[in-house]
Amino acid sequence: MKKFFLGFLAGGIVLVLGALICLRLGLADVRADAPTAAWKTRWMFASVHASIRRTLPANLKSPRTVWALASFLRRINNLPPGVWERVQANKTPGSSVN
Repeated sequence: MKKFFLGFLAGGIVLVLGALICLRLGLADVRADAPTAAWKTRWMFASVHASIRRTLPANLKSPRTVWALASFLRRINNLPPGVWERVQANKTPGSSVN
């Protein structure tokens, strides 16, 4: 058990010292405006899309449904002037439709 704790402690010390040396030598790019590496961008793209695929409801997994939803949202965002105000004016108080 003593060897385990010593190994754990030694590993922690090596990790901390390695990180400090890396930062002190300037090997880590810490600028906020630094461009992201291409492999990191691909990795994040794949990770985010995998997460979205896991959390989407089953009825939205079809590309046809997603494109129909995108088309509907685009039409809603590009309504002619005054249409949204008329839609809001037609709502009755207490209705369950938003």
